[in-house]
Amino acid sequence: MQASAAHAYAFLADGLSLGRWALGCFTTSMRPDGVFAGHSLFDGKELLVRIEADPATLTVTYHVGSASNQLRPRIRATVEARPSLPGGAEQCLVSLLAERTPDMADERWRHLTTTHAAEILLIKALMEGAG
Repeated sequence: MQASAAHAYAFLADGLSLGRWALGCFTTSMRPDGVFAGHSLFDGKELLVRIEADPATLTVTYHVGSASNQLRPRIRATVEARPSLPGGAEQCLVSLLAERTPDMADERWRHLTTTHAAEILLIKALMEGAG
């Protein structure tokens, strides 16, 4: 995408920005315990997220769940700087990786992977200034 790795990483590590692109956790707000709360655009249920960001590796791990004491590291975003052509804009590659739990049905997994494909498009649009 046409964005610097630093800009993309900062965006992905920001819990309030998460609420602009994560379809399962829209319109996030930060709770006093530092956990972010958002709501699914699919069923309106609340989802909690604790963000673990590693600036050395440009990796963001999202610990998700429905209760603060049950958050699990299920989603990871990685950012890789990509060389630009001379005079060109900075570029990076953003990947979303999801853990499939042993109890996750095929239908739920398809829903998750399809949602992540749409979320990558939203991240790209927001990073490139369309949002």
